[in-house]
Amino acid sequence: MKLKPHGYFLVNFVTSFVEGEMSRHEFDMDYSGYVIEHFSGFRKEHPRLASRFADTIDFAYDLGEHKSDDALRASMADALDDFFGNRQDCDIF
Repeated sequence: MKLKPHGYFLVNFVTSFVEGEMSRHEFDMDYSGYVIEHFSGFRKEHPRLASRFADTIDFAYDLGEHKSDDALRASMADALDDFFGNRQDCDIF
């Protein structure tokens, strides 16, 4: 899947957090602003992928408000896997 500029920016930003390239504080400070800035462009670039982003990555972020830093990082990693269709089994155990 080839993402265009807005989608690429958002997914790359989340990936940077998941890979430990930024702190939770930095991620929280920028996430909502970047979604506001780039999501409408992403929706124009690729409507179905933008919806998938909202249903996986953005949903995981919304649920992660009270999670620890590591738990949010793990949730966001799972959401990225879901976004790309890479999750094969449930890892609740």
